[in-house]
Amino acid sequence: GVYDYAALFAEVDAMRQRDDPMGALKLLTASELSVPDAQRVNVLWRLARGTFDKSERDTDNRQTLLQQARAIAEQAVALDAASSEAHKWLAISAGAYSDFESLKGKLDCGNTFKTHILEAIRLNENDPGAHHLLGRWCLEVAGLSYFSKMACAKLIGTPPESSYGEALACFEKAENLRPNFWKSNQLLIAKTLIKMGRKQEAREWAEKAKALPIVTLEDRKTQTELETLSI
Repeated sequence: GVYDYAALFAEVDAMRQRDDPMGALKLLTASELSVPDAQRVNVLWRLARGTFDKSERDTDNRQTLLQQARAIAEQAVALDAASSEAHKWLAISAGAYSDFESLKGKLDCGNTFKTHILEAIRLNENDPGAHHLLGRWCLEVAGLSYFSKMACAKLIGTPPESSYGEALACFEKAENLRPNFWKSNQLLIAKTLIKMGRKQEAREWAEKAKALPIVTLEDRKTQTELETLSI
């Protein structure tokens, strides 16, 4: 009979939502050969996502795992350039890999990140996660010192430009698409508002974020940061 790949993908995604990303990766790896070629891109971006998840847990092998995640996501994009998830996971793995790069390498990773996040949004503008990630890029660039910007300009010609206002707009867009979907999004709204001097609003968002349930490893890290956030 026809292999039920839709049920496989749904189960893999649900396991990851329940904070069992390693179980999700195992199930996907065990079943990937049964999935028809036409669905290959949907296997590949999930493998890239799972390998990224593994890199968050296996810190000793983080660098190698992020290289693997990026290579798999590049395969996914090469196979189907219209897959927004493939572009998103290529951006995420490249962005995370910048931790291991020189300044020039970091800038290249940053460019890859921005290019593929914008493409992911162009292909699926209703994905709150992609808007959140673009917001992270804007927030980081807005916080660069004048000297960092000049160093960037020397290495890549033009310094990256953004503002706290742009970052906030991305995080708010994500929040409007799916309210309360991610503790981290509300934390970053609060942090951006602090940078903009809007402390009362920042306090309100920090309180909202604290009240959201803790499900994943990342939620726990976010909660710790919220507890120590000084506004």
